[in-house]
Amino acid sequence: MDNEPRLDENAPSVEALRAAADSHPADRQARVSLGWELYALKRNAEAVEAFEAAEKLDSSDPEASYGLGLALRRAGKLEEAQTAFQAVIDFAAKIEAPARATMFTRLAKGQISMIETGDWHLDARG
Repeated sequence: MDNEPRLDENAPSVEALRAAADSHPADRQARVSLGWELYALKRNAEAVEAFEAAEKLDSSDPEASYGLGLALRRAGKLEEAQTAFQAVIDFAAKIEAPARATMFTRLAKGQISMIETGDWHLDARG
């Protein structure tokens, strides 16, 4: 049992998520779930690794890139975070569901704006 603070005591533990990812090496979602749990626990370097592994398995969904950008931003790697957020925008342009594409695009643009200016500027950046 880890001693990290838990945001949700009913959520799977890092160990359980890591075991699921290890036992299903081709499962991108297992790595994304692990990345989000590690990010929530502020274990940024490990979250970056999990999100990068998910991207390598399937780069057609922006969720892993968005998580990667957040973890990199929190770790102070702002240029790398901007690159990840730009990848989200590029991937979102290919999403067939308009609402999902718009959501990812606005979130990524907002994150880039926060890095560049300290303000979301969502109205100006669309």
